[in-house]
Amino acid sequence: MIKTLFILSFFIQAAIVQSLTCEDDRYWNFFQLENSQLVTYYCADVGKNFRNRKRFCETTIGDTLVKEKCPKACHACPSGEAGCMDGYPLGWVDSRGNGCDWYARFTSIRCERGEEYLNQFRTAKQVCCVCGGGCANWPQGWHDSDGSGFTCDWYAGKKGRCQADGESFENRGFTANKACCACGGGFEQRGGSSSSLTAEDPENEDSNASA
Repeated sequence: MIKTLFILSFFIQAAIVQSLTCEDDRYWNFFQLENSQLVTYYCADVGKNFRNRKRFCETTIGDTLVKEKCPKACHACPSGEAGCMDGYPLGWVDSRGNGCDWYARFTSIRCERGEEYLNQFRTAKQVCCVCGGGCANWPQGWHDSDGSGFTCDWYAGKKGRCQADGESFENRGFTANKACCACGGGFEQRGGSSSSLTAEDPENEDSNASA
């Protein structure tokens, strides 16, 4: 029974991680009239060649921009530190109790070892902006259908908003739970900076030096 629960927990955590990576919505599709026939396009079709990307990626279908549903096919995945915030789960710490703020000091040395201290199936290199990880809200500039004030920052501003409204008020094909890092959505960042702040870490790496 314990083993079954552990395996179930693993797959739940894996599903959460998968939802954060930059992937196309493989089930989303749209129709185009071509030669008097209705043709169905999926993201895989959009990304098949340059002609399709040029034709569709900047096209709006209903209220949804194609590249926002097919960011990988359209080469539109967010990257670098632009808009980066420390990722999911919120308040993450490594297996020794150190959070992203700890890795932000003496970055190059600590981030170099960032994959050694797995916790909640995540490492500092996945969660922390300073280690090249983190999260970006997606689509950029998103707000829910209730108005321009209800952005990802609004959802992040008060505990419980994601739980209460995160699956409602869809806009541009996304709800807050899909669009906002604070609600467990958004995309993982790639290629963030991990530049050195100092030549060496004076603190003991084997202790929980969180001060």
